[in-house]
Formats: sequence, structure tokens, C-alpha cells
Amino acid sequence: MRKRILFVHSTGSWWDHRYYFKQMPALQENYADITYLIQEDSTIKNIPFKLITIAPKKAKWTRMTGGLNLFFTLFNSKQDAIQLCNIELLPVGILLGLFSRKKIFYDCREDHYHAMLHSKVWFPMWIRYCFGFGVKTLEFFASKTFTGFIDSDPAIYKFHTAMPAKKKMIFYNMALKSQFNEVDRTIDKKYDFTVLGSMSVRTGVLDVVNAVGEFKKKGVIVYLKLIGSIEIDQTLFAQVQESMDTYNTKDQISVTGRIPYFEIPYALADCKVGIIPLLDLPKFQNNIATKQFEYMASEMPVIASDLPPQNIFIQDHFNGFHYTAGDVKTLMERMSYFLKQPDRIKVMGANAKMKTEEEWNSEAQQIKFVSFYKLRMANKPYQEQQLPPFFND
Repeated sequence: MRKRILFVHSTGSWWDHRYYFKQMPALQENYADITYLIQEDSTIKNIPFKLITIAPKKAKWTRMTGGLNLFFTLFNSKQDAIQLCNIELLPVGILLGLFSRKKIFYDCREDHYHAMLHSKVWFPMWIRYCFGFGVKTLEFFASKTFTGFIDSDPAIYKFHTAMPAKKKMIFYNMALKSQFNEVDRTIDKKYDFTVLGSMSVRTGVLDVVNAVGEFKKKGVIVYLKLIGSIEIDQTLFAQVQESMDTYNTKDQISVTGRIPYFEIPYALADCKVGIIPLLDLPKFQNNIATKQFEYMASEMPVIASDLPPQNIFIQDHFNGFHYTAGDVKTLMERMSYFLKQPDRIKVMGANAKMKTEEEWNSEAQQIKFVSFYKLRMANKPYQEQQLPPFFND
């Protein structure tokens, strides 16, 4: 008998790749009828799920009240289970776990504790610590009342110590083979390197921009594609503009602006090597950079700052290289390797693609996800099989 499951995603794009393209389709195809609660958006079209939209003002109140303004809507809904996709929804989830018969699930895709400490920089540190410990407190009570946790990373999985292992799983944010395999990658690859995703001072994008400038000083012309918006972080925007003016590299660096997830495979098709330049900050020591999976699915080797999450899937000389976070000199050495030996791009890119075809893909994660739901909906234990060896107890 098919179940009825409601995904509540009150903050973020309706086309969020983790939910819209990966988790919900897997459940709908194999197990349940899906309803999707999201904020109104004029770009919404052709959604294959039952849709519930809330006005922007109501979505703002949802964020401010911890979802409590949605309590009666969720409580009275004819759903067997509810998956909460945002951290701010934990308060309403805890109440639903206590007072309703619905199965409550929580998807956690970020190290929220360290994100509160290091990204909310406009608040004084003592307030950020309050936010951080508030997150820990909410997740503790959620672990006592929820049916299951879905975590995006091994480190996040380990942080949720109050949630028994039999009630949680890891859903790696890997790329969908079906999306990336439909792209023609034989087209002329104009860009030597690319950086995909969040653009901020903390994500190290400026290091790559400066590296392009330093190469030009040496007489080496390098083309870089930034897939994302640098204007969201005005400090970064000013620094990038200054760097391009100083080194005269504006004609070598392309910035796409923010693009929908379903356009990413095409945006990467004309790039040769992907870079993950994250700085050595606590949050980045725990969260796996999703962009590595998109790079590898696009048959590209990866250059990544040497942080623990990027050591799980990126292996030196096999499908990429690591360099010291924040060190432009060692970053340039890794970039030079591929500039001087373009044949290695094909070899290491092929290795990366092989792994994504065989196991590092979202289709495999979807199978796990459906199995997890079936077991937890029946109150049966789940055993996670994809913890890296160094994360085991």
C-alpha cells in the first residue's frame, strides 16, 4: 500500500536538487505519493508532485516561528509522514512528533552549529554561540521524537549522537547520472578551470581569481569560469573586481550568475578542470563540497583544498589533487600540472567519470533512501553501509 509523504521546504529554491530531483522522485516512483509544500514562486511549472504553496509573508513567519504557524495545517493533513527540509522547522516537528501519529523525518545537509558561529558574522559572537547551542538543543529534542534523520555527510551523521544509528542514514549529495549523461561533452572546452556553487570570501574563490592573475604575470593565459553569483557577497565582489583590474584579466574570467540546478551539466560542459578552493574553516572541515560530484560526473578531474571531507572521494593522481587551503602558490602548482600535461585531464577525468558511473551517483543514493524510508516507516532498524573507515566507531 502506497504511503503519503509531505516534504516541507519553506526556505530555498523550489527546484532544490536534493529534494526536487533526487529524494522526492525516488519515493514517488517506488513507494509513496508525494506532496510538496514550498513558497510561492512565479517560475514554478510542471511539478510532478501535489503542490501546496504558501505566500512569502507566511514563509517569513514560518522561519521566525520555527514553523509553529504551520502546526495545524501539518497536524490535520492526511499524511503518513512529514519530512522537514529546513533547520528552522524543527520546533514544529518536535510538537508533531509528540502530539501526532505521523512519522517525522529531518533532512540535515549542513553543519548548522558551525555555520551559525562563522557565517552569521553581522551578529556579535555571544549571540552566534546562542544560535549554535540553540541548534544543538533543537536537534537533541528532535532525535528523541523523530522517526528518522537523513544526513548529507559522515561528519554530520556523527554529530547527531543522540539519534540512534538505526534511525539515521547518509544521503550523499551525489550527481544524477541521468542528468549529466545527456550532455554533449565533446564540445570545445573553452575554460581551463571552473569554480561552481556558493561564491563568498569564505569559499576561497578569490584565491582562484588571483591565481589566474599570477599566471598572466608569468605570461600564461588561463581561462576561468565562475558558475554562480559573486554579487551576493559584496566584499567578494569588490575583491574580485579589484583583482581583475589589477591583473587585467576581465577577458579571461567569465561569471555566469546564479543558475538553476538543471542547467549545471550544460554550464560545466565547456570546462576542463573543477576547483574546490574552500578555506580552512570549521564548517568546511565537516561538509562535503557537493560540486566535486558534479565535476566528476562531467568527466573532470578535481583540484581541492586539503580538508577532511574532500579526502573521502578525491584521490591524488587518480581523479584529482589536493593543495593547502588558502595557499595560492600550491594551488597554482596543481593548476600548472594540468596546463602542462593536458593528457592527464583526460585520464583523471575518465577515472572520475568511471567512479560516478559505478557507485558515486545519486541513483545509488536513491535506492538507499527508499530502503531507509520503508524500514523506518515500519519502525524497523536501518544500518548505514557507507561510512568512511575513519568515521567508524
